[in-house]
Amino acid sequence: MDYYYNERMPELPEVETIKNELVPYIKGKRIKDIVIKRKEIIGFPNHKSFVKKSKGKKIINIRRRGKYLIFELNNGNKLLFHLKLSGRLFLINDLSPDCELKYERLRLVLNHQGLSFIEPRMFGRVYLIQKNIPKQLKGFQELGPEPLERDFNKTFLKAKLKNRKGKIKSLLLDQRIGCGIGNIYADESLFRAKIHPKRSGATLSDDEITRLVRAIKICLKAAIRYKGTTLSDYFRPKGIGGNYASHLLVKAREGKPCFICGTLIQREKISNRSTHFCPRCQK
Repeated sequence: MDYYYNERMPELPEVETIKNELVPYIKGKRIKDIVIKRKEIIGFPNHKSFVKKSKGKKIINIRRRGKYLIFELNNGNKLLFHLKLSGRLFLINDLSPDCELKYERLRLVLNHQGLSFIEPRMFGRVYLIQKNIPKQLKGFQELGPEPLERDFNKTFLKAKLKNRKGKIKSLLLDQRIGCGIGNIYADESLFRAKIHPKRSGATLSDDEITRLVRAIKICLKAAIRYKGTTLSDYFRPKGIGGNYASHLLVKAREGKPCFICGTLIQREKISNRSTHFCPRCQK
């Protein structure tokens, strides 16, 4: 099943970074072979059909939608990767049969390189999309607008929060609202907007919604610029971490002084998610 409140990592900036760094290496390359080491990694269709309809095809483009990576093939089909909590896509140069990678679940053998899908927890999946999107990807079909696009604005967010009694932190994790936003950037955005994460969505004023939209865009753009946030599982295609962790204002800073007012950063569980905030700046 495809959940709305799902993975902690990677989030939009991390997936955007992976996409940007894969493009120069695999765009235009042909999938010469597909090695499936755990067939459960294939979300749709069955693993035999997946190989039959993908092998020999050329990757003509790579896109991102929310937290999903989309490889467009020259036959009109698409490979859609959902990395979930711990999935990684690594570029590898050693294509010999003796090259064994820990937790490797699938490998695309390209011209002179390979793309390895590493997934320790086995939550991640790759799907083959032909004409119709399968029911397993209902969440993908219902994604909201991209937060960095013009459609994600005050008007959109105000309409989504109207009459919503849920906590604003939880609402931002709903991918129908905060498409691509996850735990890290929800906390960071709420801090920048000076909004307490436990506030009911319906109580936000027009000014607060405007501030929140602006804060989300600022956070995501900055995180993309620094190649994402590595706190545990996220790594870029060549095995390098992201650099945004040293720029976090509240996330992973429990018990440390707020950069603005000096009050100690607090952590609480909201919708079973670890949430960091400043009790003074975010009253």
